[in-house]
Amino acid sequence: MNEIEDQSPVEEIARVERQYTSRRLSAADQGTLSLGGLYTKVRRIVLQPSVPGSEQQYASVPIGTIDGVSLIVAWPSDADGLLPLKQYQEVKVKFFYELNLMMFNSSIQSLVFQPRPHIHLEWPREVSSVEVRDVSRLRVDRPSSFNPTPSDDMHTPMPVIGKILDISHQGAGFFCEQDKLSIGEEGSLLIAIWPDKDQPPIPFRAKAIVAARNEIKRMSPPGWMYGLEFPSLTSQERLFIWALMGETLEMRREG
Repeated sequence: MNEIEDQSPVEEIARVERQYTSRRLSAADQGTLSLGGLYTKVRRIVLQPSVPGSEQQYASVPIGTIDGVSLIVAWPSDADGLLPLKQYQEVKVKFFYELNLMMFNSSIQSLVFQPRPHIHLEWPREVSSVEVRDVSRLRVDRPSSFNPTPSDDMHTPMPVIGKILDISHQGAGFFCEQDKLSIGEEGSLLIAIWPDKDQPPIPFRAKAIVAARNEIKRMSPPGWMYGLEFPSLTSQERLFIWALMGETLEMRREG
């Protein structure tokens, strides 16, 4: 996704938005975001000025922040001529962060032209996000553990205890109260289902890689959400995920 983003962030964001037009985007899904630190890690953003009858969007580069006050961005490099921008005008700001498309509404505090043109945007009150995937995940709430792959024969890391909040055949959202995992870390995910209440649970263990990491402050208790990817699933593991999804949907119907 990074290569596409570097080439054309406007088109890539438009594609993702079309994919998720039926979904409600909420900041509560990702928690309260520390935009200052997150913003410094973003390379490209997209600005969409609020102009009647126009949906034009422009690619820009973040410059920095005055935390809690303003976001500073470069003058869009792909703009031909003068932009339809003025002070206090409303704008939509969008950018990719790891596996998420982040969005918020802002307004232009000031347009600066010397020594180089740049824009000061109002600090947003709420940031919405949606995780970008080719396959949607089913919401679940199931105790689980992530077992990191040992780095050597002398040390076996302790399993990270948490719970799965969503899952598909591509990956899962793993929540933990402590910050225990790093992006790129490999291991195995362990879950259990009870297809028959009179029988012991059936364990599921599959190889997984940590692909995303976000702090979640709005949950009780707060913690960390890790985006896990399944690099390869056996046919038996795929059947297990189908069974877990079916069990979850059945429980919702009964509830």
